[in-house]
Amino acid sequence: MLNVLVTGAGGPAGVCVIKSLRARYRVVATDVDPLAAGLYLAHKGYLSRRADDARYVSELLRLCRRERVKVLVPTVQEELGALSRHRDRFVRAGTIPIVSGTESIAIASDKARTYRFFAGRPYCPRVFRRSDAAFPVVVKPTRSRGGRGFHVCRDRAELRVALAQNRRQFGRSVIMEHLPGTEYSVYGLSGPDGRPLVVVPIHRIQAVSESKKAQVVRDARVEQVAGDVASRLRLVGPWNVQVMKSRSRTTLIEVNPRFAGTVSLVVASGVDLPHLAIQLALGRAVAPEQLEAQDRLFMTRFNEEVFVAPGELVARRG
Repeated sequence: MLNVLVTGAGGPAGVCVIKSLRARYRVVATDVDPLAAGLYLAHKGYLSRRADDARYVSELLRLCRRERVKVLVPTVQEELGALSRHRDRFVRAGTIPIVSGTESIAIASDKARTYRFFAGRPYCPRVFRRSDAAFPVVVKPTRSRGGRGFHVCRDRAELRVALAQNRRQFGRSVIMEHLPGTEYSVYGLSGPDGRPLVVVPIHRIQAVSESKKAQVVRDARVEQVAGDVASRLRLVGPWNVQVMKSRSRTTLIEVNPRFAGTVSLVVASGVDLPHLAIQLALGRAVAPEQLEAQDRLFMTRFNEEVFVAPGELVARRG
């Protein structure tokens, strides 16, 4: 059985990917939290260091060698840049990281850079300076995940408070137009040349930091916008593009050059993105029938517990 390592075993994306892969592959999982559920859903779990730790890459490399990991599947945004910069080191060690190029990740991981990159495209949102904001506006950190630091501001007083709060917690923020409409979380998979092979839109019916209720909704305009975003960024492997669609516009919200937390619905629709991403990384062909998603499939999510005795907790190796 081929060994695959999945990072971020405590997040929704990590758990979904582990559950999708564990019947086909021997899955090794990592997370910084010893209570991350995915550590106990995988065949083997390890504690990892944060991506900003100077020892992160070297320790992960040692783990890949020890477990003879063939493919590395990162699901944590903050890890992507380091893994892309050190990709050749992992490949020389016998492990293929599924990760886009360094510049693509840098643009996608910073919302201000994302909007500058796509400025002039019909789907790029309006971005304001503080002095020329046309209310209502949205304030969000340039770097954050899961909706953290998201504020809708209706006047300058609310804008001032939101910017100050985000500055203390996250650093820089971006001010953009408030977008009414239907939110889509679009999943895709691109080949080594950056060409999207499949695009599957998910309508987020109920969401907080992740989708609780969702549905596959094939929409040509949404798929065209998300595919164009991924192509222009030359993303490789799995990606997620969030857009807002109104009667007159389909507008880019953000880009995640990795798996996101509703990938299980895409898998259930017939497009097994984690498995296909691994096959592409290994240089294997993907059949057309593996890229056909069942339209209008619903997902409703519930919690499932994992119970761990004190002696079973994953501990850091010395």
